[in-house]
Amino acid sequence: MPTVLRHISPLLLATLAACGSTKPDPAPSPMPGSPAPAPQVSGAPSAPAGGSGATGTMVGTAPAPARNRDRSTLSREEIRATQYTNLYDVIATLRGNWLRARAAESINGKSSTVQVYLDSQRLSGVEELRTMMAANVESIRYMDPIQASARWGMDHGAGAILVTTAKR
Repeated sequence: MPTVLRHISPLLLATLAACGSTKPDPAPSPMPGSPAPAPQVSGAPSAPAGGSGATGTMVGTAPAPARNRDRSTLSREEIRATQYTNLYDVIATLRGNWLRARAAESINGKSSTVQVYLDSQRLSGVEELRTMMAANVESIRYMDPIQASARWGMDHGAGAILVTTAKR
């Protein structure tokens, strides 16, 4: 056995010895040519014990407010937080890509526009949103061209915006 130990590198021996011991290992010395470890500042937040330090929380900070994870829906709270009076301005501010015209959908070069529905009743294009007041709107939902075409037909190549009002 002693001849086998002579051929094992000293680093491997130190690792094996550390695995078998129960006392804490002192901080390793830096390898030659490697940067020195950053000094620890007292009072600075550190990673939680046993964790990877990737939790993103710091001591003394408040959690971020909850956001709507569904990018295809605007809730009543999000609409009211903008302080705009018409729905066109609300959507242009929060989800501007819903309003843009899409590429030509046919051979003749006809460009499609986003269709607008108010409580499941078809109105017309996005200009109709300028006349709608944001005060009594419950939610606004954007349906992409595939969803809108599957629900209402092939003339929805740019998608649709569904406006749902609050029932009184």
